[in-house]
Amino acid sequence: MDQASRKPLYSVIQEDIRERIQNGDLKPGDKIPTEHELKEQFKVSRMTISTAMIHLTKEGLIRRIPGKGTFVAERPENGESSGTAQSSSTGKASEAARNVADEQRKIGLVMPNIDSMFAMRIVDSVQRALNERQYSLTMALTNNSKKQERAAIRELIEAGVSGLIIFPVDDNAYNDEILSLKLRQFPFVLIDRYLPGIETHFVGSDNQAGARLAVSHLWDLGHRDIAVCSGIDFPTVTIRDRIDGYVKELTARGAMINPSLMLSDIDIQHLDFDQDHPLYRYIKARHATAYLALHNSIAILIYHAAKANGLKIPEDISIVSFDNPTSLQDEFAYFTYVDQSETVMGRTAAEMIVEIAEAATNSEGTESADYRKTVLQPVLKTNLTSMKARS
Repeated sequence: MDQASRKPLYSVIQEDIRERIQNGDLKPGDKIPTEHELKEQFKVSRMTISTAMIHLTKEGLIRRIPGKGTFVAERPENGESSGTAQSSSTGKASEAARNVADEQRKIGLVMPNIDSMFAMRIVDSVQRALNERQYSLTMALTNNSKKQERAAIRELIEAGVSGLIIFPVDDNAYNDEILSLKLRQFPFVLIDRYLPGIETHFVGSDNQAGARLAVSHLWDLGHRDIAVCSGIDFPTVTIRDRIDGYVKELTARGAMINPSLMLSDIDIQHLDFDQDHPLYRYIKARHATAYLALHNSIAILIYHAAKANGLKIPEDISIVSFDNPTSLQDEFAYFTYVDQSETVMGRTAAEMIVEIAEAATNSEGTESADYRKTVLQPVLKTNLTSMKARS
């Protein structure tokens, strides 16, 4: 590079790429060398390359597509090209550029599993919302493994998705791959679970409010010994928020917090149990008259354990679940449950990621610093598993 010119380094790179586009070395739809390749070619910092790319984007010469790279933009109809042969060439190149844009209309969804109706409803609503916007959905399951989650994120990006909706795995520690997405400004939205202290786009439910609704309902029915049940595989922020809501509502009611009513060692991965199962013994001892299940699988386990003990629901014990454990519609649902509006949650996440991805594509390939959060207010759906406590 000519140091005597005293031009900013980014300007030298900008002019080089501009000339290659104008003289036809790089045609509409062609992929621009990666930032790493340009960094090696010009022996400059990544920031310098990024600055040059931003200016070229402002000029309308290049188009940055998240997850795919940077491409030469289509030439305007009143551009400098002329002649039948050149127009034909430009037309083909423009078609190639449009094909690139079409290919990028794909969103990735990362889920721990889809073994509950809650997860299935999220997937279905995301799929429907994306279809309405002419986007396709590519889904990856992580089996609740941080390692598989990391691999799934990388594979989906390599597959060319424009953005990601991520339902994080159950783990106390953040996945560094999600933090990497934030640093790289790759469009993504977290659903159901957020990262405490980390600003990201997020769609979820107010879990504290949901737990307080459930406890308030049971308290008003006369229950005073209300057990809260979580699972050993769910040390997530959502569970902590639900437990906080349980504690706050009981405290607001003037009740003492009884640690023996807080069950956190229920293994929901193994729903088969016998008389030696801790939950079976706990229910048999009649420690509680009502149970708040922080996961819908736990609600089903409590139901079966109560039946195995010869207890009637809701006459002997009441159960309130987070989310509807069954596939039945509300008017036919059996369980009293906290409705987190997972269908709305999935649709909102899909609409949000499409808007964020398209904004990133159309504005220099960078994300806005303003993170969007949608927190849905839960609703208690009263059905057949809760009733007034016996005197």
